[in-house]
Amino acid sequence: MCVTRKLARLKDMKPCVDYAETNGWEIRVSKNNHIQFRKPNRKMVTTSWSASDGRAHKNCLAELKRVDRLEI
Repeated sequence: MCVTRKLARLKDMKPCVDYAETNGWEIRVSKNNHIQFRKPNRKMVTTSWSASDGRAHKNCLAELKRVDRLEI
């Protein structure tokens, strides 16, 4: 199964996946089963599949937006 489709099943991660796909981020899974969002000339953003913090998905989305705003 494609990583993006697997992530889309996680309801909390859907906004992060949608944002990443529409803004040209590459989504990968690390060896330790963490989700990595990568984009050329940008900082990599990493999060876990199931975080113990209820705000983890919101923090991930905020970090993606923050990194996108940075000037190169």
